[in-house]
Amino acid sequence: MLMVSLNTDVTEKVNIVSKLTDRTPEEVVNDTLWIQFQKVEDIPDEIDYDKIWGMLDHDKPEGDDVLDDLVRLGEEGWD
Repeated sequence: MLMVSLNTDVTEKVNIVSKLTDRTPEEVVNDTLWIQFQKVEDIPDEIDYDKIWGMLDHDKPEGDDVLDDLVRLGEEGWD
């Protein structure tokens, strides 16, 4: 088992979803993490993770927005 720390805002949201769905907070967090990890599994193996990591390391606030580049890559394809 892994211990996860959540900030106050996230904890409040987890508690709200827990009450609305009649699930425990642990179930809400586990389900949410599972959904996110499934998205990671859908990323093709051909992705150059080192290149993406390098883009994140060199993000320039004056206009070289890596998030815009990643959105563009997602729309145009990963090749």
